[in-house]
Amino acid sequence: MYPCSTNGDCTSGFCVEGPAGNICTRTCIGESCPSDFVCSGIVNTFPDTTFICIPKFGKVCQPCTTDNQCAGGTCVTMPDGKFCSVACSANECPSPYTCIPQGSSGNSFCLPPSGTCTCRAADVGIKRLCQIKNDFGTCYGYEQCDATLGFVGCDARTPAAETCNGIDDDCNGTPDDNVKIGDPCDKTNEFGTCKGVTQCLGPQGLTCTALTPAAETCNGIDDNCDGSVDEPFKINGLYATLENCGACNRSCVGLFPNATPSCDVSGVVPRCIVTACDNGFFKLNEFQCVPLSSLICTPCVLDTDCPRTGSRCIPIGTDGGTYCGQSCPGGDTDCPLSFHCLPAAGGADQCQPDSGTCSCTGATQDISRGCSASFSPPDKPSYTCFGQQKCQAGGWGDCVMPDEVCDGVDNNCDGSIDETFVEPGTNKYIDDRNCGVCGNNGTT
Repeated sequence: MYPCSTNGDCTSGFCVEGPAGNICTRTCIGESCPSDFVCSGIVNTFPDTTFICIPKFGKVCQPCTTDNQCAGGTCVTMPDGKFCSVACSANECPSPYTCIPQGSSGNSFCLPPSGTCTCRAADVGIKRLCQIKNDFGTCYGYEQCDATLGFVGCDARTPAAETCNGIDDDCNGTPDDNVKIGDPCDKTNEFGTCKGVTQCLGPQGLTCTALTPAAETCNGIDDNCDGSVDEPFKINGLYATLENCGACNRSCVGLFPNATPSCDVSGVVPRCIVTACDNGFFKLNEFQCVPLSSLICTPCVLDTDCPRTGSRCIPIGTDGGTYCGQSCPGGDTDCPLSFHCLPAAGGADQCQPDSGTCSCTGATQDISRGCSASFSPPDKPSYTCFGQQKCQAGGWGDCVMPDEVCDGVDNNCDGSIDETFVEPGTNKYIDDRNCGVCGNNGTT
């Protein structure tokens, strides 16, 4: 029996399939073949049937449907299909086959050590689909070929009752289905108890929707779940504390300068107002504290135009018009800085500016205004010069005239013309820029 490729390679004219490749064979009659061969008829020699020696184990593990396809062997039903094999006893099977009992008949056949024709030495490591099934469902996975044990190690999950864990426990394609949710639940700590219902959050498991009780803060939420919202920050159901007046975190503290604030609840919505003013300030209205001195010298017509109690509308100084004073029953101590308690016509004494004028007080020092001065030379027309005077502690200062300019005019109204630019006694223009005449600049 020699290797061959075609029938022409063999003297018998027959090249057949052997366990390790094609080999030449011979014709036979009855039991004239070697021990590992069987004498089998072939049908492609019409009209006569020719019998040749066929390898007994050449068809082992070839798929089949009938024994006739197994060249003298048997078509055996295995767990993964029907394959050709050869009946055996003891150690009759050649390598790599083993004599293994198969089926309920008790008969043994030559098979791979794994017991299956789909998992042989050449198939080690390949995988195939597998499943694990029970009353909860069927889970699928993969198992791997072991040349001795067959397909082993199915990694499919064992079906189980569905629980809330983000996993498809029963392998029906939907995780966490049929998990019971919506049962009442609560969270309790030292601040109180908040109620909710259960819900499934997948990997986070079954959780409670209840808030975690916390100390009440002003935020429009019932933090401690006692049924009331922001109760420590309300008075009779209204936000009426200094830090939460009319709404959460609307603080009155520091809102009004020089004032003591409060939360007024007399209106529909509580609001911040001035309750009292600091020393030296007067409550002008519910929202302003103004310096006491700012009320004195306010232009007025009647006493009622002066907002502070006891203040009168009186003429002050020589500016003309009438202005608000300030009541000073205690004398100068009732008056602000730069003011004194002085008699006022028609009634009680009033605080009035030390300067004697409401246009120049201690609060307006350093302001300036226009002023004028006139000069009347003998036998000449009089003329007027205009300057500036500054408000000082004692009232309006002197009228300061502009500097003299070389122009033939007495700019500062001192009775002299261009005195800065002429020689005393001769009145000759000797200035570098006004040589002989104003504006000559030394060109003549």
